Amino acid sequence: MFLACKFYKILIDPLLKKLRKEIASLIPEKSNIIEIGSGTGAQSIILSQTANRVVGIDINDVMTSCATKKANSLNLNNIKYHTADGSNLNFISDKEFDFAIITLALHELENELRIQIINEMKRISNHLIIADYNAPLPKNFSGFGSNIIEKIAGGSHYKGFKDYIKKGGIITILNQMDLKIENQYNAISNSIIIIEIKTS
Repeated sequence: MFLACKFYKILIDPLLKKLRKEIASLIPEKSNIIEIGSGTGAQSIILSQTANRVVGIDINDVMTSCATKKANSLNLNNIKYHTADGSNLNFISDKEFDFAIITLALHELENELRIQIINEMKRISNHLIIADYNAPLPKNFSGFGSNIIEKIAGGSHYKGFKDYIKKGGIITILNQMDLKIENQYNAISNSIIIIEIKTS
Protein backbone atom coordinates (compact mmCIF):
# COMPACT_ATOMS: atom_id res chain seq x y z
CA MET A 1 0.00 0.00 0.00
CA PHE A 2 1.29 3.45 -0.85
CA LEU A 3 2.56 5.37 2.20
CA ALA A 4 0.29 8.42 1.71
CA CYS A 5 -2.74 6.18 1.29
CA LYS A 6 -1.82 4.19 4.37
CA PHE A 7 -1.40 7.38 6.42
CA TYR A 8 -4.89 8.60 5.49
CA LYS A 9 -6.53 5.21 6.00
CA ILE A 10 -5.01 4.73 9.45
CA LEU A 11 -5.02 8.26 10.88
CA ILE A 12 -7.53 10.42 8.99
CA ASP A 13 -10.36 8.24 7.66
CA PRO A 14 -11.38 6.90 11.10
CA LEU A 15 -11.71 10.46 12.43
CA LEU A 16 -14.05 11.37 9.56
CA LYS A 17 -16.27 8.27 9.56
CA LYS A 18 -19.23 9.99 11.24
CA LEU A 19 -18.87 13.09 9.04
CA ARG A 20 -18.90 10.96 5.89
CA LYS A 21 -22.12 9.27 7.00
CA GLU A 22 -23.71 12.68 7.70
CA ILE A 23 -22.81 13.86 4.20
CA ALA A 24 -24.17 10.67 2.63
CA SER A 25 -27.45 11.12 4.50
CA LEU A 26 -28.03 14.42 2.66
CA ILE A 27 -28.06 12.79 -0.77
CA PRO A 28 -31.16 10.99 -2.13
CA GLU A 29 -30.91 7.40 -3.31
CA LYS A 30 -30.17 6.70 -6.99
CA SER A 31 -28.31 10.01 -7.40
CA ASN A 32 -25.38 10.56 -9.76
CA ILE A 33 -22.54 11.98 -7.66
CA ILE A 34 -19.07 13.37 -8.27
CA GLU A 35 -16.59 13.81 -5.44
CA ILE A 36 -13.73 16.27 -5.85
CA GLY A 37 -10.67 15.36 -3.79
CA SER A 38 -11.79 11.76 -3.36
CA GLY A 39 -8.58 10.66 -1.62
CA THR A 40 -8.69 7.06 -0.40
CA GLY A 41 -12.26 6.64 -1.64
CA ALA A 42 -13.72 6.41 1.87
CA GLN A 43 -16.56 8.85 1.13
CA SER A 44 -17.36 7.61 -2.36
CA ILE A 45 -17.52 3.99 -1.17
CA ILE A 46 -20.16 4.97 1.39
CA LEU A 47 -22.06 6.90 -1.28
CA SER A 48 -21.98 3.97 -3.70
CA GLN A 49 -24.20 1.93 -1.39
CA THR A 50 -27.24 4.01 -2.40
CA ALA A 51 -26.09 5.99 -5.47
CA ASN A 52 -26.70 5.21 -9.11
CA ARG A 53 -23.22 6.38 -10.13
CA VAL A 54 -20.22 7.81 -8.28
CA VAL A 55 -17.16 9.44 -9.84
CA GLY A 56 -14.12 10.32 -7.74
CA ILE A 57 -11.64 12.98 -8.84
CA ASP A 58 -8.25 13.49 -7.23
CA ILE A 59 -5.14 15.28 -8.49
CA ASN A 60 -2.95 12.67 -6.78
CA ASP A 61 -2.63 9.50 -8.86
CA VAL A 62 -1.44 7.58 -5.79
CA MET A 63 -4.81 8.28 -4.16
CA THR A 64 -6.86 7.38 -7.23
CA SER A 65 -4.93 4.09 -7.54
CA CYS A 66 -5.52 3.37 -3.87
CA ALA A 67 -9.24 4.15 -4.12
CA THR A 68 -9.66 2.09 -7.29
CA LYS A 69 -7.99 -0.89 -5.65
CA LYS A 70 -10.33 -0.63 -2.66
CA ALA A 71 -13.47 -0.31 -4.82
CA ASN A 72 -12.40 -3.29 -6.94
CA SER A 73 -11.80 -5.40 -3.85
CA LEU A 74 -15.41 -4.69 -2.82
CA ASN A 75 -16.75 -5.41 -6.34
CA LEU A 76 -18.27 -1.92 -6.60
CA ASN A 77 -19.20 -1.46 -10.24
CA ASN A 78 -20.84 1.96 -9.88
CA ILE A 79 -17.64 3.86 -8.93
CA LYS A 80 -14.95 5.24 -11.26
CA TYR A 81 -11.89 7.26 -10.22
CA HIS A 82 -9.97 9.73 -12.37
CA THR A 83 -6.71 11.55 -11.75
CA ALA A 84 -7.58 15.11 -12.70
CA ASP A 85 -7.45 18.73 -11.60
CA GLY A 86 -10.77 19.69 -10.00
CA SER A 87 -10.45 23.22 -11.34
CA ASN A 88 -10.56 22.00 -14.95
CA LEU A 89 -13.02 19.17 -15.57
CA ASN A 90 -13.52 19.76 -19.28
CA PHE A 91 -14.18 16.05 -19.89
CA ILE A 92 -17.40 16.35 -17.85
CA SER A 93 -20.59 17.81 -19.35
CA ASP A 94 -22.61 20.66 -17.86
CA LYS A 95 -25.04 19.41 -15.19
CA GLU A 96 -23.92 15.81 -15.70
CA PHE A 97 -24.32 15.07 -11.98
CA ASP A 98 -27.06 15.52 -9.41
CA PHE A 99 -24.52 16.29 -6.67
CA ALA A 100 -20.93 17.47 -6.51
CA ILE A 101 -19.25 17.14 -3.13
CA ILE A 102 -15.92 18.16 -1.65
CA THR A 103 -14.74 17.39 1.88
CA LEU A 104 -11.83 19.06 3.67
CA ALA A 105 -9.92 19.91 0.50
CA LEU A 106 -10.56 23.59 -0.23
CA HIS A 107 -8.80 24.93 2.87
CA GLU A 108 -5.36 23.74 1.74
CA LEU A 109 -5.48 25.60 -1.59
CA GLU A 110 -4.84 29.15 -2.79
CA ASN A 111 -8.01 31.22 -2.84
CA GLU A 112 -8.15 31.56 -6.64
CA LEU A 113 -8.00 27.79 -6.99
CA ARG A 114 -10.77 27.31 -4.41
CA ILE A 115 -13.04 29.56 -6.48
CA GLN A 116 -12.16 27.77 -9.73
CA ILE A 117 -13.02 24.39 -8.21
CA ILE A 118 -16.35 25.60 -6.82
CA ASN A 119 -17.21 27.12 -10.21
CA GLU A 120 -16.49 23.78 -11.91
CA MET A 121 -18.61 21.95 -9.33
CA LYS A 122 -21.39 24.43 -10.00
CA ARG A 123 -21.12 23.89 -13.76
CA ILE A 124 -21.25 20.10 -13.67
CA SER A 125 -23.93 19.52 -11.01
CA ASN A 126 -27.34 20.59 -9.75
CA HIS A 127 -26.39 20.60 -6.06
CA LEU A 128 -23.19 21.22 -4.11
CA ILE A 129 -22.22 19.81 -0.74
CA ILE A 130 -19.11 21.41 0.74
CA ALA A 131 -17.64 20.33 4.07
CA ASP A 132 -14.64 22.14 5.49
CA TYR A 133 -13.32 23.80 8.62
CA ASN A 134 -15.32 26.42 10.45
CA ALA A 135 -13.52 29.75 10.62
CA PRO A 136 -12.56 30.56 13.22
CA LEU A 137 -12.09 27.08 14.63
CA PRO A 138 -13.79 26.51 17.98
CA LYS A 139 -11.62 26.73 21.09
CA ASN A 140 -12.17 23.12 22.08
CA PHE A 141 -10.37 19.79 21.72
CA SER A 142 -11.62 19.30 18.16
CA GLY A 143 -10.53 22.76 17.05
CA PHE A 144 -7.14 22.36 18.69
CA GLY A 145 -6.68 18.91 17.15
CA SER A 146 -7.61 20.18 13.69
CA ASN A 147 -4.98 22.89 13.91
CA ILE A 148 -2.34 20.35 14.98
CA ILE A 149 -3.18 18.03 12.07
CA GLU A 150 -2.88 20.89 9.60
CA LYS A 151 0.41 22.03 11.12
CA ILE A 152 1.79 18.49 10.77
CA ALA A 153 0.79 18.51 7.08
CA GLY A 154 3.05 21.55 6.74
CA GLY A 155 4.28 23.27 3.60
CA SER A 156 1.81 24.77 1.13
CA HIS A 157 -0.97 22.76 2.77
CA TYR A 158 -0.56 24.56 6.09
CA LYS A 159 -0.05 27.90 4.34
CA GLY A 160 -3.38 27.42 2.55
CA PHE A 161 -5.09 26.44 5.81
CA LYS A 162 -3.87 29.58 7.60
CA ASP A 163 -5.01 31.75 4.70
CA TYR A 164 -8.40 30.02 4.65
CA ILE A 165 -8.99 30.63 8.37
CA LYS A 166 -7.70 34.21 8.20
CA LYS A 167 -10.07 35.06 5.33
CA GLY A 168 -13.15 33.70 7.12
CA GLY A 169 -13.40 30.22 5.64
CA ILE A 170 -15.94 28.81 3.22
CA ILE A 171 -18.78 31.15 4.19
CA THR A 172 -16.74 34.16 3.09
CA ILE A 173 -15.75 32.47 -0.16
CA LEU A 174 -19.36 31.62 -1.03
CA ASN A 175 -20.54 35.12 -0.19
CA GLN A 176 -17.87 36.55 -2.49
CA MET A 177 -19.13 34.27 -5.25
CA ASP A 178 -22.77 35.29 -4.64
CA LEU A 179 -23.75 31.67 -4.03
CA LYS A 180 -26.82 31.26 -1.87
CA ILE A 181 -26.50 28.74 0.95
CA GLU A 182 -29.53 26.47 1.09
CA ASN A 183 -28.69 24.69 4.37
CA GLN A 184 -25.74 24.51 6.73
CA TYR A 185 -24.84 22.22 9.61
CA ASN A 186 -22.03 21.94 12.12
CA ALA A 187 -20.19 18.66 12.71
CA ILE A 188 -17.32 17.23 14.77
CA SER A 189 -17.82 19.50 17.80
CA ASN A 190 -18.37 22.57 15.58
CA SER A 191 -14.95 22.31 13.92
CA ILE A 192 -16.54 21.40 10.56
CA ILE A 193 -19.30 23.11 8.62
CA ILE A 194 -21.37 21.27 5.99
CA ILE A 195 -23.05 23.46 3.38
CA GLU A 196 -25.70 22.64 0.78
CA ILE A 197 -26.14 24.80 -2.31
CA LYS A 198 -28.63 24.39 -5.16
CA THR A 199 -27.14 25.45 -8.49
CA SER A 200 -30.13 25.06 -10.83
